[in-house]
Amino acid sequence: MPETGNKIAKADIDLIDGSFDISQSENYFLSVQTGRDRLSFCVFNAGLNKYVVLRSYLVSGLNLDSMTTDCRAIFEKDDLLGLRYKNSSHLWISPHFTFVPEHLFDSNEADLYLTFNHEVAANEQTLQNYVRPAGLYSVFSYPETLTALLKLFQPDINLFHHTTPFIENLIRGRIPSSISKLGMAAYFYSGNLDIVLVKNNKLLFYNTFEINAPADSVYYLTIVANQFEIDLSSTKLMYAGSLKDMSPETVILKDYVEVVECEPPDTVTYSHYMQEPMRKNFINLFSLYTVGTVQLLRQADNHRITVEFPNKIHDFTGVFSYSYAFKRSYPLRGNQKLVAYGNANGFIPDIKRYFSHFTPFCWHIVKKSPQ
Repeated sequence: MPETGNKIAKADIDLIDGSFDISQSENYFLSVQTGRDRLSFCVFNAGLNKYVVLRSYLVSGLNLDSMTTDCRAIFEKDDLLGLRYKNSSHLWISPHFTFVPEHLFDSNEADLYLTFNHEVAANEQTLQNYVRPAGLYSVFSYPETLTALLKLFQPDINLFHHTTPFIENLIRGRIPSSISKLGMAAYFYSGNLDIVLVKNNKLLFYNTFEINAPADSVYYLTIVANQFEIDLSSTKLMYAGSLKDMSPETVILKDYVEVVECEPPDTVTYSHYMQEPMRKNFINLFSLYTVGTVQLLRQADNHRITVEFPNKIHDFTGVFSYSYAFKRSYPLRGNQKLVAYGNANGFIPDIKRYFSHFTPFCWHIVKKSPQ
């Protein structure tokens, strides 16, 4: 294996809660996030509704090959990434993506959609995520070498693009604006800036810009603000990603707009080692568990389902026949069962509410109960 350097010899963020039990990994959920300069992962204990591990490594951002080499070295040496988990998901951070409205989307044309805006290399594959709150598909390129590496250690891992959890967070109300106002957000990563506008809980604008100097962020934000007649001096800009409080980008931005940090999901708890400022740097990673498990529900059909809590089991027969959201969108395939993790004391029998509105309960398909 090629030498990868001392920088990945040890994680620069390594937080493990006292409740974490490595022998119970098959009851935990693994979320991994990779960009050109960093690999991070967290572990979620659904029984406790708590994130119990956060670990992050710097990787080489010179090119895709060097990044993948570093990632392989990390997977081979890390004592947690190779464990068996109940479910695992991976988030790829990349500016190479495009959006397609769901009523126009054809999975057979995914490559064509992407090549309208980006060149897809021979060693890349085209994938898509359905972003239900926005009514669109995020179509993105994904390195085949990274896919092979991930599936070597986690064969059933689910693959996502960073736009999926970010958009879902914004539309579901994690942007600092009232429902009648237009909210503005920025996501900084690896020399890129995503600018997002949300109004009335609907996606109004999303675009990516290359950042080569701190002033670039102000330039692009100003262009977008002018296009939509937004007064930056009276606007709150929610930011997330790799931006630091005292970075040049932040210092310059604060002269033009009120900058506030993106809030991580509050429907779960975090180890006391994961202080709030640190959590905000990993908002998409911490959102991946919820997004990933809800995405699994978007495969639907009229089957009997078992909803299983840590201490109680509730059976529902024929529930799909009168719940339009279920009937249209949530088939179970093969030997699967719908499992919901949460506090059974807070259970609401009206299942339709779980899919009409987001709730603290975390859902995961395991296997179907007998007919």
